[in-house]
Amino acid sequence: MTALAFSTPAAPARRGGTRASAMLSAQFAALLGSGLVLEWGPEGVGRAGAALILAHVVAGGAFAALFAPWALRHIRLATAKSQRRLFSVLGWALLVKYLVVLATGLVMALPPALWLVGRIWFWPMAATHLLAFLHLWLSLAAALGLILHLTLRHWRQS
Repeated sequence: MTALAFSTPAAPARRGGTRASAMLSAQFAALLGSGLVLEWGPEGVGRAGAALILAHVVAGGAFAALFAPWALRHIRLATAKSQRRLFSVLGWALLVKYLVVLATGLVMALPPALWLVGRIWFWPMAATHLLAFLHLWLSLAAALGLILHLTLRHWRQS
């Protein structure tokens, strides 16, 4: 009898992200969770609902402030290193989703910000509904896109 030799591939080198990307992912997950509660959670929660809205807006602003420099650095490095077309296309699509989510969130935060400085102004109701629709559904699409992006990032082409 002859013995069969099985070769075991070497363990891949750790290819995890940075602390900043982990922090942004965790912050996005928290924002997504609070957004889902705001959209589909129980109504009439009074001050708790107002506090959640305020926390969501503040956390969203912080996310936007942290995301911008990280994204610029990530784009510069990733475009130079990307070897798979699908990964690149999905990465750009993910970036567009994040930018629209951030833009709609910042635009929706404008009326409350104006109210805090003494000006009362609101978007027309149709615009508010459209902004909320885009913000919510593109957030869900971005979450799925991020999972796919990270899955592809750790998949090695053989």
